[in-house]
Order: sequence, then structure tokens, then C-alpha cells
Amino acid sequence: LDCSGSMGAAGKFDAARAALAATLAEQPEAVKFQVIVYDAAARPLLASDGHPLNATGANVRAATDKLAALEPRGRSNHLVAVRAAVAFRPDVIVLLTDAADLTLAALKPVLGGGAKPPVCLALVTAEGTRAPRELK
Repeated sequence: LDCSGSMGAAGKFDAARAALAATLAEQPEAVKFQVIVYDAAARPLLASDGHPLNATGANVRAATDKLAALEPRGRSNHLVAVRAAVAFRPDVIVLLTDAADLTLAALKPVLGGGAKPPVCLALVTAEGTRAPRELK
């Protein structure tokens, strides 16, 4: 989740936060997740031992509570965010950001070679959060 200052304009951060919270609430408990929040630096939203967490009611509520406390600031660094996400060995990475020009080529330095997870972009605009699309 891009928490940079540009996301604070035109309600984009609120839209992204609401879309993320709604998506988490819909997941079955067996689904594992972690939210990486980022501006110039990236950090996991929830404490964990380096592994994703099950989408239990308690974990989803904790994530929703922490999301509510976030405020957009600073500049975005998508590379540090993807690097932090890759460390959790995800099946897929979904970036919620207003960076309409973000490409897979720009992220390749941190994705590495071999098998890598698909990276999807859920573009956030003043009109809301669009459905994720895989970056090619």
C-alpha cells in the first residue's frame, strides 16, 4: 500500500485503504497475507516472524485498525516495497498506488531471476481503486 504524500490528494488514500480492508475481510481464514506499507521506506503493517499471517478475524481486524491510523506522507519508493514483499515469498504481489506509469521492467531489479510472483497493480485514482491488473 503506497502511503506517499501523493496518495493523500483527492481521497486516493482513503479509497485504497477501504478497498484493501474490504478485500481482507472477504478472505477465508486459510488465505495468508501481509500488507507492506511504504513511502520512501517499506515496513510490514503487522508484526510477524517473517511469514505471512492467516486471514483470521483477529488478524484482519488488526490490519484494519492499523490501516485506519496511517497517514500519507513523503515520496514513494516502489522498489523497496516490492523487495520487502518478496521477502515473504508471496504467491502474488498487489500494489495499491497512484503510479500509473509503473512497469514490470522498473521492478525487475528486486524481483530477481527464476520463478517470481506475478505483480499486479491496483491503480488508485480520484474516482477510486481499479481492479488489479498484472504487470507485463
